[in-house]
Amino acid sequence: MSLSEKFAGITLSAAVMAVSAQVAAQNNGLVLEEVIVTSQKREQSLQDVPISVSAFGMEKLETMGIDELEDIGAKVPNLFLNHFNNDASTVRLFIRGIGQNDVQLTQDPSVALYIDGVYVGTSIGSGLETVELERIEVLRGPQGTLYGRNATGGAVNMITQRPDLEEFGFKQSFSAGNYSLFKSKTSVNVPLGESSAVKFSYLVSDRDGMTENLGEGEDWAVEDRSGLRVDFRSRLSDTWMLDYAFDDSDIDDTSRLEMIHDATNPAGLAVFTTEPIPGRPDKATSARPVGSSEAKVSGHTLTLTWDYSDNLTIKAITGYREVESLVDHDGTPTVNILGSNPASSSVRDTVFEQLTQELQFIGSGLDGRLHYVGGIYYYEDDSEQTSVAAASVLGPRSPLDYTSAENDSLAIYGEATYTPKSMERLHLTLGMRYSDDERQAFRVNENSPTFAALGGFTESNCFDPYFQGAGCPPTPGATVEGADYKESFQNFNPSFTVAYDFNDDLNVYGKVITGYKSGGTSQRSANPVAFGQGFEEEDVVSYELGIKGKFVDGRLAFNAALFRMDLDGWQASVQTGSTAGDRDFTPIDGTEINGLEADLTFLVSENLELSVGYGYLDTKMGLDKVETLLSTGTVQVTEVVSEISYAPESSYTVALDYSTMTSIGELAFHLGYAYQDEAVTSLNEFDNLPTDSRGLLDLNLTLSGIELAGGELRVSLWGRNVTDEEYIIVNTGSLRELFPGGLLGLSPWTTWGDPATYGITASWEY
Repeated sequence: MSLSEKFAGITLSAAVMAVSAQVAAQNNGLVLEEVIVTSQKREQSLQDVPISVSAFGMEKLETMGIDELEDIGAKVPNLFLNHFNNDASTVRLFIRGIGQNDVQLTQDPSVALYIDGVYVGTSIGSGLETVELERIEVLRGPQGTLYGRNATGGAVNMITQRPDLEEFGFKQSFSAGNYSLFKSKTSVNVPLGESSAVKFSYLVSDRDGMTENLGEGEDWAVEDRSGLRVDFRSRLSDTWMLDYAFDDSDIDDTSRLEMIHDATNPAGLAVFTTEPIPGRPDKATSARPVGSSEAKVSGHTLTLTWDYSDNLTIKAITGYREVESLVDHDGTPTVNILGSNPASSSVRDTVFEQLTQELQFIGSGLDGRLHYVGGIYYYEDDSEQTSVAAASVLGPRSPLDYTSAENDSLAIYGEATYTPKSMERLHLTLGMRYSDDERQAFRVNENSPTFAALGGFTESNCFDPYFQGAGCPPTPGATVEGADYKESFQNFNPSFTVAYDFNDDLNVYGKVITGYKSGGTSQRSANPVAFGQGFEEEDVVSYELGIKGKFVDGRLAFNAALFRMDLDGWQASVQTGSTAGDRDFTPIDGTEINGLEADLTFLVSENLELSVGYGYLDTKMGLDKVETLLSTGTVQVTEVVSEISYAPESSYTVALDYSTMTSIGELAFHLGYAYQDEAVTSLNEFDNLPTDSRGLLDLNLTLSGIELAGGELRVSLWGRNVTDEEYIIVNTGSLRELFPGGLLGLSPWTTWGDPATYGITASWEY
């Protein structure tokens, strides 16, 4: 079945369902609650926004137990989420198959993450929890006009709850579950006079490891987190509003277990695995002590809003964020003759700082026939990363590399929607953004000639205190020679949308939108020349047709989008050195992504709501091999898979929500099922090991509105992955076809998703 036939079939099915429901059911005053989003930087109804958006409001977030970014991974079709290099604090986002497969300081993410309007410039440290989210919006498809150079796949907006200026409020919740889970969330809202308020929020979350370590160190997948947030809001006058927020999070988790999953190695050789492991183990043994990975993330956000007139609002958003991350990464295969030994062992120490400033103009004119958003955006970051690694399976860790990077970006953008007076159902939207980016980086790599000429890290050229005890004591003021990179990029991104309202409840749209990701360089490059040359920008052009409608007198909402995306300069990470960690980015032109998304919500009765979401992707690489010039002068030919990584062909969600009133409160039941097809994990044919398909079932039973001590008590029994599905979230097969026996640790490596978890949450709110 062709893509257009799938789209037509889904649209026809929804129309038939709507007509059937219209005939069979009486309205009885029932109507779906309107969902408000800020996808276009102004408040709009979800049904009016010509974007494929999935939105989770406060009530749904609470029901589904979503309080961190990774919780939405399986709940949005055509969204794929996992961790990079098994780092619990580094979350990779892929929308419609576009994402950042190899997380580096010297390359931008492909999906823009925003917290309260402030762009998060690195995936490192993005796996933090928040105390009280008001809404999460997932914007699928390029958002180059309003969100800039880093949204070729889409954007994710996380919006927190603001202080209440009028009433004192207090909320406390406790959660307990298997694996000794304990979580506490506290928030206090305090009005200060008649026009100001402050809100304090605090989170503590602890959980034992999900895989027991019979060797040294901690268990795998331990969680130890805390977070503090302070929000201040003041209405300075009738037209001025000030919002300030400070957040501080500490993540001290251990990584999930990595293991050899499908090795078929001959027995009797000490460095080989003797047998495969059939599934996810409950325990394993590590020869190296397993340590926690520490991440400290803090930020300040200042927002000034000026309602200049009834038709114009001016908003200034200033954000500062800082990340300090120390990742202790050990991999552990199954038992072999030497015992269970890590085939990879490394430590990465990262410091990242960013500053953003955005000035927005949001307004309307021509008697409401013109709506516009425009602005000026500035961004800068400064970062450093040092690494140590084991040279062999049982060898000691030694200094590996150092990278520093600085980025500056300035952009001006605007988007305007015009409704002709003679055709009030027609809406024409024109958008454009101009970006000017400056990037520079410095790199020292142990495999580069420059590094070798320096004699490696010694007392005279060491610069990081973490290397103490690893043969590299720090020397204040010491300098190091290495490879330099400096480049600038300019880009113009236009967009055009035509939307038509058939009536107040049904509209269609067609759009052409472009996206851009600036060029850069690879901090893992073993070739100083290649590092200095870097790689060019990545461009995407997206064509999209969409329909948004409400039927059955507002009880059924159906939204669908059919799209095609053309990528040029797709930044592909290719191994170019002697180890899998030595990599450069090679541009690939002519890559295609075709697909569709459909979302349906039906208020079956006063007590029952049905939600269904579906996503389909058909991806095609622009070529079947990549040729890379190595520092040795030879040309490396890399066989390329035919599909894009982390782009499951089909993904869907089904949810049922039932509620009824009892004598003591409201009883609500939530059932949610999320499915994803298998997905390619690497563009390199030698490395590619697809993840398995997976279907995860979640349950939640809640009794709320219980009057207690002047407030309301809410109690929830919940379960995640209640069928204990075993599924793979990362699969790595380093050069498995060259070394089918797993020689020297080059066996396929697997990281499993979480097993069944369950617990109880009790919250009291005043």
